[in-house]
Amino acid sequence: MTSMSRSVPQQDQDLESARRLHLAYELLDELHSAICEDRWRRLADFENAAQLISWLKEVSYIAQESINELEENRARRTPELRILEKPVVTVPEERAE
Repeated sequence: MTSMSRSVPQQDQDLESARRLHLAYELLDELHSAICEDRWRRLADFENAAQLISWLKEVSYIAQESINELEENRARRTPELRILEKPVVTVPEERAE
């Protein structure tokens, strides 16, 4: 990270990250459309379909691993609820005096 990016407020960095993620989504969606219309060769810089398939599998792997991590982190943070037995309280009888 450069010193210039450290001076950017966190909110701006978060907004830029959100924009980049949205851009990645848009690019993948555009690639999908190009593949459906058999015009991916003009859009993507791959020598053949096998290279593109390999790249898409890698992207899919990264996405699936990210999902797995999020689900594992969420599961770790979810408190485990247990039903406890109600304690038995005995009250001493009053003595007659």
